[in-house]
Amino acid sequence: MFATVYHVVIANDPWALIPAWLTLVLLVVAAVVGLTQVSQAKKLRELQVRPYVTLDLTTKVDSPTLLYLVVENTGHSIARDVTFKFIPELKSTLEGRREQDSPAAFFGRPWPTVVPGKRIETLFESAIARLADGQSLPLKYDVTITYTAPALGDRLFVEQCVIDVGALRGLQFTVSKGFDELAKAAEGILKVVKAWSRDDRLDVLTEDRDHYDADQKRVRDELWAEHQARGAAQQTVSKDPPGEGLTREESASEPEDTKTPTDDGL
Repeated sequence: MFATVYHVVIANDPWALIPAWLTLVLLVVAAVVGLTQVSQAKKLRELQVRPYVTLDLTTKVDSPTLLYLVVENTGHSIARDVTFKFIPELKSTLEGRREQDSPAAFFGRPWPTVVPGKRIETLFESAIARLADGQSLPLKYDVTITYTAPALGDRLFVEQCVIDVGALRGLQFTVSKGFDELAKAAEGILKVVKAWSRDDRLDVLTEDRDHYDADQKRVRDELWAEHQARGAAQQTVSKDPPGEGLTREESASEPEDTKTPTDDGL
């Protein structure tokens, strides 16, 4: 009987179902919007909770010719089982004799954890040596970073990045000084002040500049006069004939056999 009444209503007034269809459409649109908002809220929560491990190539202000590889977790949760894969294999001109000291060994083993905000730097290369003519080591590396997020049920994340040493070719830099250089300069000044001090007191000499210049001129004139007098005396001695410079006592004390014989002695 209900089906008969319903059929009669549709047959008599087809527009009677329009509000019902509109209600159904609105319900479907609301459901889609709700699901979209839920998905976006889930993604936003993941972005707020997930870790984000990055690898970058950088320099320092105090050593602009040295290249450092920097690993940092810029996310908001801990990252576990972090691994790095370099293509081609990571090489450096600064590698020591021991293989475990090389950058490849540093990044070759898995890292158990990288906490949020953690920044790890390691010396990688000398830019001067790496960019020198005739250097055969590669300049570009494709890096794959994998890690899991315990905050998201140990979900696996994979990041891709590129380390390009060649991008630093032709890089210009200025040497800037900071508090370290200021502290060293202060230490130097302190040493000089201590050298000028006696009994923990600073020895200060104050003197009129004109008086100082006059004293220096007087000393130079005296030295010059003494030098001229010594030179004149040397010239006088060299011009005297033999024996002329002897005194009467020195002449009388000459030996008898040195006197010239005369007729009285014959």
